[in-house]
Amino acid sequence: MIPFDKKMVIVIVAVAIGVVQLGLAGVAGLIRKGTIEDLSVQEGQLEMLRQQLSRASEQPGALDVRAAERWHLHDGPGVVTTMQQVQKLGDATGIAFDGLKAMLSADNGKQAFVVTGHGEPSKVCSFMAAIEQDDRLMIIETGRLLPAGGGQMAFEFGLATYYAGAQK
Repeated sequence: MIPFDKKMVIVIVAVAIGVVQLGLAGVAGLIRKGTIEDLSVQEGQLEMLRQQLSRASEQPGALDVRAAERWHLHDGPGVVTTMQQVQKLGDATGIAFDGLKAMLSADNGKQAFVVTGHGEPSKVCSFMAAIEQDDRLMIIETGRLLPAGGGQMAFEFGLATYYAGAQK
């Protein structure tokens, strides 16, 4: 057995610490290299997206700004006008109404309606789409669909219109 004196123990510990540090430095280098490669891939993707965005902004947009401008807030609730428009949309899509009434609304600037009726499922869907796409800003806030027999579907929708003439 070799006796270890104090100097020898210190040298062995120092060498061991040096070896551990070299190993950790190697691991850190490998991690850094992987991170740099990942960063370059991400930068390449970012540049590709910038080019696509640039090309897309140069092309005429699919979104017609005039379509977004067609919806505007009316000065008042327009209860009669809205009910006439809902009736017109229902007649155009072939659904039958069981009820159409305006509700009192606690929200200033909002007029609520309840619409009930029935029709073939495809016609009810067409009616819903017609409401959402109409020039008068109407939103279906709530809805309930039930089978009505004979291939029919009963519905109850909560509609809302908004107007600008409200006091804040």
